[in-house]
Amino acid sequence: MLYHYPKTKEANVREKIHGTTVFDPYRWLEGDTAEVKRWARTQDRFAHSVLDRLPQRDRFEKFLCRLMKDGSLGVPYPKNGYYFTMDRSSQQDLAVLSVRRGLRGRKRILIDQNKLSQEGTTTLRQWTPSEDASLLVYALSESGNDQNGIFVLDVRTGKKLKDNIPAKYYPAMYNGVSWNPNNSGFWYSRRGGRAVRGEEKLNQKVFYHRIGEDYRKDKLVFGKNLPKDQFPSVLISPDGNYLLVSVTIVNGKTRRNELYLKDLRADIDFRPVVQGIQAEFDPQMHRDMLYCSTNYQASNWRVIGVSLKEAARGIRRWKTIIPAARFPHDYVSFIKDRIFLRYIENAHSLIRIFDLRGKLKETLDLPLGSTGWVLGEDEGDEAFFFLTSYTVPRRIYRYDLKQSRLHLIGEKKVPGVNADRFVTEQVWYRSKDGTKIPMFLVHKKGLRQTGDQPTLLYGYGGFNISMLPGYGSSIMAFLEAGGLYAEPNLRGGGEFGEKWHEAGTKAKKQNVFDDFIAAAEWLIKNKYTDAHHLAAFGWSNGGLLAGAMITQRPDLFRVVVAGAPVTDMLRYHKFNGGRFWIPDYGDPDDPRAPRYLLKYSPYHNIKDGVRYPAILILTAEEDDRVHPSHAYKFAARLQKENVSDNPILLTVERKAGHGGAASVSNFVRQRSDIYGFILWRLGMK
Repeated sequence: MLYHYPKTKEANVREKIHGTTVFDPYRWLEGDTAEVKRWARTQDRFAHSVLDRLPQRDRFEKFLCRLMKDGSLGVPYPKNGYYFTMDRSSQQDLAVLSVRRGLRGRKRILIDQNKLSQEGTTTLRQWTPSEDASLLVYALSESGNDQNGIFVLDVRTGKKLKDNIPAKYYPAMYNGVSWNPNNSGFWYSRRGGRAVRGEEKLNQKVFYHRIGEDYRKDKLVFGKNLPKDQFPSVLISPDGNYLLVSVTIVNGKTRRNELYLKDLRADIDFRPVVQGIQAEFDPQMHRDMLYCSTNYQASNWRVIGVSLKEAARGIRRWKTIIPAARFPHDYVSFIKDRIFLRYIENAHSLIRIFDLRGKLKETLDLPLGSTGWVLGEDEGDEAFFFLTSYTVPRRIYRYDLKQSRLHLIGEKKVPGVNADRFVTEQVWYRSKDGTKIPMFLVHKKGLRQTGDQPTLLYGYGGFNISMLPGYGSSIMAFLEAGGLYAEPNLRGGGEFGEKWHEAGTKAKKQNVFDDFIAAAEWLIKNKYTDAHHLAAFGWSNGGLLAGAMITQRPDLFRVVVAGAPVTDMLRYHKFNGGRFWIPDYGDPDDPRAPRYLLKYSPYHNIKDGVRYPAILILTAEEDDRVHPSHAYKFAARLQKENVSDNPILLTVERKAGHGGAASVSNFVRQRSDIYGFILWRLGMK
């Protein structure tokens, strides 16, 4: 079948980048013009003229609706005897923020996302109660993107106060807020003033907002002369005596940050605590100590600490509280006299509990899966977290610090799904350079390796993000349809510490693609599937991965889905939050970087006369994290150069951000497009 795609004009844009001539015929699609919007909407209509007729899509949507009907279960967030939760009932399209007095008290709705906008596109993105739980600061996004306006709510009455910090300044975009313990106001970050196009997220400063005052009177606290591509976040000590600012620096060789501390009781300015060190320091203040989880001189991360009084006297004053282990940890929580660490052991979660001196007290006995943050009050007697796996939805646990006992207090059931019918196994394979890579396989029990199993290979591989077992309704629907789901732990992630992460960055980024290709070849070699029954899927940085699969190995996959992809590696840093990615991808303005960026940049490696697989590219008009032009330009060039009869479709969601619209109905619609397309091309009923 031949597809008559919407016409896309070309422009003769050629430029020399550090001595290399680059052809960019679709640069006009980077513009925020009426012409670009018309083109995008025409592409979306064309894509849905194909997708909406697929019988697989319709059947998948009906089944996914059934799986999503049971709602969602939130983790309790305790504060001064109150418990805040985000839950969704079976009748609701979006989750609701509620509060109750006591863990078993009656819930009272504070913010109902279903009533924020008629279209269901305005969403609650962040929220933080004050120390006494009487006030709540929260952030709303009108399009599900990173542009969040800040508001304040009286928890006792449920009424919104007049306080508002406009979304155009990107307040709380990077870090959230910290309440003053006396409830007079809060510290937060936002852009300091006007911005040129493409730099709306930059030029962040720390401000203090006093409750009841106009935001234009907010006092600048830190960052007056901070470079535009450095990003401050702020933290107050529980007693309100110390203010800590962490400045993330994204223009260097590695991901790193610096720490600055101010004693609010003294008339002195911020003093540097960590400065000029090529490492990350994730700070927390507890009692009279400053702690950091850090990869400084510890690839697998360690916990270090120093007295707040001694903190500004140099890194040599710090002591190791919990040394690096065989496997890395990726978060730390301090509750009363306990330290909770989540370790990643062979790509699944393990929670260990230490005392404040670093002595191991307990390892929690949990099923194989992944956990979320451990939530609790600074001096509380309880901690809460969730656990999930590929086939088991969220379970909510409460840990009693007084009795050192773990309790299961909530569990989400999915109607009509029996987890016992499925199996999760972990296999290991070798990548191109011989590195051993783990991969999870999820499928129905009794699978026969006949070499033609419809298989979905999903990957990410970047930004120190670990891909751990987690439940997804659309994955479950794919498994129920008879598919095999495979998820490799690619280099570039954080599953095995900083060395594993660095092995998939900058000039070593090709390792990520080689790892994914090797996973596909292992599945074929071991008779799970073949190239006619194999799909590749990735989102965001994973969309870059999917794009690389299209251009590097179009013969290896029957269908490829690239969601919100990064595709133009020479211009990614010029839009929205692109400068955040320099430590992983490298700086295109560095004369050395284009040498390796051009080797894999998906947009620049599309070739004329290639038989490309079936391709679905997804983006959103309001995506202010990965600019939609990446998807636009990539789709336009593929449609022109492809010589196969496989479809190349582009969907463009309106009033949505990087992950698409947040409502259940829109999620079901989007996932039905994706999986309906995959099922169709893999020949699944």
